[in-house]
Amino acid sequence: MSNRFTCSAAWLFAALCLMCFTLGAHAQAWELQSDRWYVLQLSGVPCGLSHESVHRRAMREGAAQLRTTGDVEMRFRRLGQVTQIALHSEFIENSRGEPLEASVSQDAGTVVRWTFDAKHKRATKQQGAAPPEPFPWPANAWLTPRGVEQFLSARLRAGAKEISYTSIDLQSGCVPATVTMTRLDAAEGEGLFEIKNSLVPLIARERYAIDGVLLSSAMPIGIGDLTSTLATEREAHAALAAGNFDLLQGTLIACAPIPNVTRLSRANFRVTTTSPSIALPDVASQIVRVDAKSPQEAIVEIDVDRANAAAASDALDPRWTQSNTLIDAEHAAVKSLLAQAKCKLDDSARVRAEKLRRLVESHLRSKDFKTAFGSASEAAISRSGDCTEHAVLLAALCRADGIPSRVVSGVVYVEGAQVQGSAWGWHMWTQALVDVQGATGKQTSGVWMDLDATLSTRFHAAHIAVAVSDLSAGAADPAFLGALALIGKMKIELVPAEPKHDH
Repeated sequence: MSNRFTCSAAWLFAALCLMCFTLGAHAQAWELQSDRWYVLQLSGVPCGLSHESVHRRAMREGAAQLRTTGDVEMRFRRLGQVTQIALHSEFIENSRGEPLEASVSQDAGTVVRWTFDAKHKRATKQQGAAPPEPFPWPANAWLTPRGVEQFLSARLRAGAKEISYTSIDLQSGCVPATVTMTRLDAAEGEGLFEIKNSLVPLIARERYAIDGVLLSSAMPIGIGDLTSTLATEREAHAALAAGNFDLLQGTLIACAPIPNVTRLSRANFRVTTTSPSIALPDVASQIVRVDAKSPQEAIVEIDVDRANAAAASDALDPRWTQSNTLIDAEHAAVKSLLAQAKCKLDDSARVRAEKLRRLVESHLRSKDFKTAFGSASEAAISRSGDCTEHAVLLAALCRADGIPSRVVSGVVYVEGAQVQGSAWGWHMWTQALVDVQGATGKQTSGVWMDLDATLSTRFHAAHIAVAVSDLSAGAADPAFLGALALIGKMKIELVPAEPKHDH
């Protein structure tokens, strides 16, 4: 197989997004209040830096605004190719702790901006140059970045053993995240805490100063601890420059060889995990049967010719039809590429989706690991990328053509392509909702069909889905976070059966 899999970079990016602050620009008369640099390491190997700064500016009648700016930069290898990621976020609030605006962006991509009206509990969201649209205000009370630090400082000074608060996570799409902190040491003031985040299926350990400043953080992600440590600016930039961790090799799942895998249309796999339980979805060509006596084990049945029925509401669900930051179906580059598909008016959704899959497979000529997580339009323009770019571009083309779509995170069988022996690698592919309308145009439930644009054929049975996603939350989507909990904890075996091969 070619080296077009794996989205392991996205798993790392997802973890970093949720480790490195919940943040949020006007550029006049801002005065620097604090400046903090952090060294990022994965399994003890430098992989990047994190930087948080706070600026203040005076307003009329003695009021003030505070701007918290966060930057994360990472550098690592995937089978020898260097990948670099840059993430920027800003949050502006007033001196009363009321949110005013926030924004996030990745590399030089589209900026997503939110504006807040705390008095009337209203918010808007704007993606790039698109018009602002109403955004739901979180139902429960939440703290701004500076509010979090002040709250932590007050609780630490009071000697609290348990601390809980809710803030907004911009990287997950400006959604509430509840953090629960349990002290692990006996000392008061500065202390080490166990951290549980409602958006992350992993438990971290973080050390805080008595004034609420994060001193260090460590999160286990299967291939080692992902750590963040307070440092100098020089030390942080040195860690970025030294980034050399081979992310791909650390996430492969070794297995016995599977012959003629590209022609495999049906197979059963035994999946076991060292996690307390295994939770894999029944979706498209996949059916999961969890062992009643052992929730850590399941038989996953894959049949390429089978398609589980979609929910009746899926065809109209905006998660699967609307354009977003990564699946930017409305972008001119995506629409221009769609015109090259040569779909006929009488082609069914199933036929059109397969034509679009073949288009993506041929259009992305450079199958590389240089891009960690690009948008569909970026892939269309650069004509390069790994499995994530193939998946998001196909999903965007489907949506632009009126076919509901989503992406799937999971694992795929691989061999060769610099992989020692045979293994399962973390992967991403696409599902399209086909046969949505009958001959009379009447709405039907339809079925989800698996499509892997990294292959020369539509799909093969050596794919195991972990989660589906619309990617509206970018790399911090719950689909990725769920996969993080499985990295380094899975074993996959082909069950001796009678797999059917295409002839």
